[in-house]
Amino acid sequence: MKKKKLFQYQDVDIIKALEIITAENTKHYFSDFAIDQETLRQNAEKDEPDIMLWMSRSCGTWCHREKEVLLKYSFAYYTWLHYKDNRDEKILSFAIEITGIEEGIIKGNLYELDYPSLCQAIEKCSVNAQYVKATYESGERVYPISYHIDASPDREYGKCLFIELIPDDPELLSFVLAEAKKQREKIPKADFQNKADPLLQILWKDLGDIPCDPDTEQLESDFGPFQKGADKYEDVWRWFDERYSGGVAALMGN
Repeated sequence: MKKKKLFQYQDVDIIKALEIITAENTKHYFSDFAIDQETLRQNAEKDEPDIMLWMSRSCGTWCHREKEVLLKYSFAYYTWLHYKDNRDEKILSFAIEITGIEEGIIKGNLYELDYPSLCQAIEKCSVNAQYVKATYESGERVYPISYHIDASPDREYGKCLFIELIPDDPELLSFVLAEAKKQREKIPKADFQNKADPLLQILWKDLGDIPCDPDTEQLESDFGPFQKGADKYEDVWRWFDERYSGGVAALMGN
């Protein structure tokens, strides 16, 4: 099968861009994207945001730090390889490079990834994890890789802030990440609006199949990022108008 041509999109509104992709491709469990948004915002607030890997499936989304995906036997590692043999699943995968927050908007670069090729790279290049480190409000603890740890508060150190796997060979992991960056930078650039518009056209047609209350014009079922009860005009049409290059007027003319 011929591979789809991939593009990178520079200086985009990360959340808005991913929301459009999710709305068109993820038909169930759209609520997963709310978790992704929080993960991305926490990452964006760091002094040096991590590269994130994100996927959209028909039933949900996933968002993990790239360096965790490349650590063998981590939750992120297993998650990203879980769907590799499912040829019927349409999986859209991206690398996310956050460059900053501008007036509350998370800005950055999106890189389209070929999911089957990415899985092959993960299996080939992933690095062994040595141990698990839990960072708390007042300290940290290190555990063997086989130790089961959750995010419960620690009696001595307080609330758990995050848990991370530590690589057996940090230099090797850094090398693998650097090579992945080199490959991403070779992807040709494109305008994200050229990707968004066809997706929004599909969604606009799908909206025609969503029943609405004739008296209130409220949706009678969920639709993309909108839950049952959303106002068709004030909520949904406004969403399209703010995202489609020609606005709702142009969509109605298609």
